[in-house]
Amino acid sequence: PVQIRVATRDGASSFLGAHVVVTLPSSFDGEFEISSNNGSVEANLEGSAPSSTKVVTDNGGIELYGARGPLEVYGGNGDVTVGVSEWASDGTGSVYADLGDIGFSVPSDADGSASLDNFPFYAPPL
Repeated sequence: PVQIRVATRDGASSFLGAHVVVTLPSSFDGEFEISSNNGSVEANLEGSAPSSTKVVTDNGGIELYGARGPLEVYGGNGDVTVGVSEWASDGTGSVYADLGDIGFSVPSDADGSASLDNFPFYAPPL
């Protein structure tokens, strides 16, 4: 596996950050995973064929295109947009946004099912 890690040293300014760009060859067919503590994630996997797709960020939005295989996407704070290129053969997956909107698309020829749950929320009286 290849692991890319961005970190700051103790005592570094809290305003430091990094933008990481990963380019995958079209022959890539392994597991794809991104985990970010603080910052948005943009990943375009179109043209490759990951066996699974996992993207997690605690603070920041997610834009993910070309997802394949079992899917796990979690956005702690920010909007989550997911474009699926191929439905998982085992039918497993989840897309979650703790504080944000979700945009989800699948190809028109996808053969599978999706279920959407409506979680109750509290709205203060006007």
